[in-house]
Amino acid sequence: MNKARELTGRHVLIMLFAFFGVMFAVNAVFVTMSLKSFPGETAEKSYLHGLNYNDVLAERAAQAQLGWRAQVTAAGSDQIEVSFSDANGLALTGLAITSEIIRPAHANTRQEAVFSENGDGVYIARFRSLATGAWDLAGEAVDGNGDKFLFTARVLIE
Repeated sequence: MNKARELTGRHVLIMLFAFFGVMFAVNAVFVTMSLKSFPGETAEKSYLHGLNYNDVLAERAAQAQLGWRAQVTAAGSDQIEVSFSDANGLALTGLAITSEIIRPAHANTRQEAVFSENGDGVYIARFRSLATGAWDLAGEAVDGNGDKFLFTARVLIE
């Protein structure tokens, strides 16, 4: 006859240590991976940005009065197009655009996006090749009168 194994205090203690040991090991791996993949700060000197936030609100109000719109599309893995229109739906031409494209999960993949006008309010930025996945495009368009338009868009590269 087989004698049933008896659960002793030693067994319970070993199971308890094994459970918490595995839990702490997995948590250590997750914490290490998260700290390596995202540093936690997206803007340098964030405190100073916060002090000037009323200026940001005033700029947003001025931008809303302009009524400009930006339509962002990805054309493959090497080109992004932005179409600008005014409040009446007319194409905006002659804009000076400064922008950058950032991989949301990897802040160190930030690169400048240089746009050139293609006519009818369409501006094109070409890249060597963007990795597939999500990218954030942030930029500023300025017309000849000095009117500014800030735009952001999530771009999916397939």
